[in-house]
Amino acid sequence: STITYGNNEYGNLAALVAAVLLDREARSLVLDLDSSKGSLREPLLKVTNMFRSMEYEGLEFYRSTRLDHSISEGVTNKIGQMAHDIKSVFSFFRREYSPNGPLGEAKLTAPEGQRITTPTVLGTINGIFSLIKFGLSYCYGGFTSWNPHRGGWCGHASEENDNYASGRLMYTPQDTYTSEEIIDELATLLTGGRLNSESRKMIKELYDAKSSGESPEAALRLAQQLIAVSPEFHSTSLMQFSGEARKEVDPPLPSDRPYKSVVFILLSGGIDSFNVIVPRNGCTGVTSYDHYQTVRGAVAISKGSLLPISTPGQTCSEFG
Repeated sequence: STITYGNNEYGNLAALVAAVLLDREARSLVLDLDSSKGSLREPLLKVTNMFRSMEYEGLEFYRSTRLDHSISEGVTNKIGQMAHDIKSVFSFFRREYSPNGPLGEAKLTAPEGQRITTPTVLGTINGIFSLIKFGLSYCYGGFTSWNPHRGGWCGHASEENDNYASGRLMYTPQDTYTSEEIIDELATLLTGGRLNSESRKMIKELYDAKSSGESPEAALRLAQQLIAVSPEFHSTSLMQFSGEARKEVDPPLPSDRPYKSVVFILLSGGIDSFNVIVPRNGCTGVTSYDHYQTVRGAVAISKGSLLPISTPGQTCSEFG
């Protein structure tokens, strides 16, 4: 008998979903094992997956006062994407984009790869780890900006409190579940059940060790983090261990050209600029080491500790 999905009207969502899920490629077991099948997951989809499947909830203080506890606007700089923050009408990437390496050599495209760079990979992982461990906060690469209602600089942040969080992942496995069933459920929620058996086995062993050594809650957070760095979480492909060691890359040959570098130090306001460059000798006007020592008092650096810097033509002929 014939089964009809939808109501035969243009734009019907039931018909659309059925057409995608029942397509030959979607149902092919052979294609599932093809290393070129599937795609990379966009960073925003991975973050959304973590929020929804792990049952994120805003904490009561933020729900009752309606304070903003959403992902900050600056998240684009961390993961390369954000809802309603497309930089052009052509989305976040080009559909014909083909990254360098094996994919490009095989003439395959990976549009989502255009958003995947070293900074966005680290930003995504750091944000997800922070979300799992500390809740939605700005701590240790979290997705939000500094929160004046929480205060502080994460010095007392821990996995057991909500000192800096405006929301938490509330997923809790059933009490009757074994560790294997917990890992299977996490794999279903976070990877669509595609997490390979080798990874499941390793994560289960680490979960059991963490649970007996610390607590089931700590073990759950560890399992969530481990799945978040699995290949299946970052793509829609099936993965299999080859058993082969990763090829060693020959180190680049050193260059005989002269080397120069610019060192940029960002201390976020924690630098005592008056002790960076200090008058030492040959000063004119009120600028002198004695004047510096009088003004700075106990925090003044002794003259003998200053490394001399010759500065002809300046207020002082020598700074330190």
